[in-house]
Amino acid sequence: MGNGDAHLKNFGVLYSDPVQFDTRLAPAYDIVNTTAYIPEDSLALDLSGNKSMFASRLGILEFARACEVENPEARIQALLQTLEAVLKREDEYCRLAPNVARAIRQSAQGFQLSFGG
Repeated sequence: MGNGDAHLKNFGVLYSDPVQFDTRLAPAYDIVNTTAYIPEDSLALDLSGNKSMFASRLGILEFARACEVENPEARIQALLQTLEAVLKREDEYCRLAPNVARAIRQSAQGFQLSFGG
């Protein structure tokens, strides 16, 4: 969350054979919460025509459908619950890196307003 450095060079694909049509995203790598040290940062790439860290609810859901994500609203809610649990559990780390914790909470805020249940 809050990764303004997500350029296309930071994404990879995997496939079983170059002539097959089974291309899929590789596991994520080079993920940085840039808003922890650049609070006004925005997305490096458009997400449904929007460069805001929190694209509209409709934009997120359209993106999820395009990626064939099942039950995107439930998945987002589960991720938000997990985020809160981790931040509570790692309270000491949050105190040691308050800018990072603040950036994570701020990045999640729009999603919590739209998807929090």
